[in-house]
Amino acid sequence: MKNVILFEEQGFCFGVSRSIEIVKNILRDESTPRPIYLLGSLVHNKRVNDFFKLKGVNVLNDGSRYDMLDQIEYGTVIITAHGASEKVIAKACEKGLNIVDATCPYVTKTVENIKNKINEGYQLAYIGKKNHPETETIMDDIPNAIIIEENIELPKLTKEKYILAHQTTLSEYDVKHTLDRVLEKYKNVELLKQICMFPEKRQKEIREYIFPKTNNLAIVVGDKKSNNSTKLKELLLRKRMGDVVMLNSLGELKKINLDEYENIFIASGTSTPISLVKNIYNKIIGVKNE
Repeated sequence: MKNVILFEEQGFCFGVSRSIEIVKNILRDESTPRPIYLLGSLVHNKRVNDFFKLKGVNVLNDGSRYDMLDQIEYGTVIITAHGASEKVIAKACEKGLNIVDATCPYVTKTVENIKNKINEGYQLAYIGKKNHPETETIMDDIPNAIIIEENIELPKLTKEKYILAHQTTLSEYDVKHTLDRVLEKYKNVELLKQICMFPEKRQKEIREYIFPKTNNLAIVVGDKKSNNSTKLKELLLRKRMGDVVMLNSLGELKKINLDEYENIFIASGTSTPISLVKNIYNKIIGVKNE
């Protein structure tokens, strides 16, 4: 009989769950001005965004959040879990749109802490992906911020003092190499304490797990656009624990010959529905899904 192991941390994180509930409540409220728009994907999971599209929500994805607003004449605009800049909020207000803020509180607090440091005279050095909505927000609100991409040559940090921060979807494990390089090279840099620990908890569990030596398969349940899901896959590959695949639907499980493996491990990203994780788990162990 196969050993099928679910890692402890599964399904939506707090910020994703909260954002989804906000949108569900908006859809139930008949007084909410229609049409309803999402400025980008609510979370980085196609299944979640497709669910809301079926419910009549218009999910915009072309261009920056500021430019997306040009497609909206009236109705309600929802700020996604990743947040939006002051410039975007101001433009939505000028257009007279009803604004619903579904930003993850950890993102909000992180940006607030960065701005407090800016007010104290710090410059910002920010580790993030240039096309990620969190990075977009930072660049809009703090235009003189220096973006540091992973595994890229470090920029020159010539000001008196910097605060070093990173995307909430990146754990300190993900950026440790870059963090260490910056802090070693520059003594005028102070590290901002990370608030959101959800991605880090999932990675910590995998890092500390002692895998059997052979016949292992790890399944990461998550969308390929989800940064924290792809980081889980990268971590498992670096562990050299066996074969690693990423799935975002029950149907994709058919492509895998499960009979080849004695031990199957299941992890999931923070924007992955727990129902999908359970369905995949049940399918593997032979329990009929409801």
